[in-house]
Amino acid sequence: MSKISVDAFLSEHARTAFLGTIEATTDNDRVKVTPWLPQVGCLCFASLDVPKSVIASVTPTGETAYCCGKTLQVVEIEFAETANVLQDIFGQLLARESAAPQAKRFAAANQIDCQDCNDFLSECLAGCHSPSCKSGCINAYRRCRANCIGID
Repeated sequence: MSKISVDAFLSEHARTAFLGTIEATTDNDRVKVTPWLPQVGCLCFASLDVPKSVIASVTPTGETAYCCGKTLQVVEIEFAETANVLQDIFGQLLARESAAPQAKRFAAANQIDCQDCNDFLSECLAGCHSPSCKSGCINAYRRCRANCIGID
């Protein structure tokens, strides 16, 4: 392995592919961008309506996902140079969600009962009034179930 400067590393790291879904909005100049993680799915809570002009290109991945109440294509999104702040915002949101595995390990270490996951799902869904909210509940439930103990 060769050594590189911190700036060179950070520059290369910033080019990491951004995966998400894109949907039309009622405004023809804007689209809805939703981040997508392979191990989690769509992060509906992190969707943003953005001007089309901030997206330089879209590359289909060949994958589809049930996302925010719809079946959508997952794409690699390259933001325009002028959209660096948008890349930063989505990067921070993804970093928070990527921290979830540590939270799951903590939950497993603290012996979260699987029935608690079921109770959480019921309570979460009862408070939802939109498909994106329900999708968020189901994703959180799946993360809980992946690390709970006991049989229900």
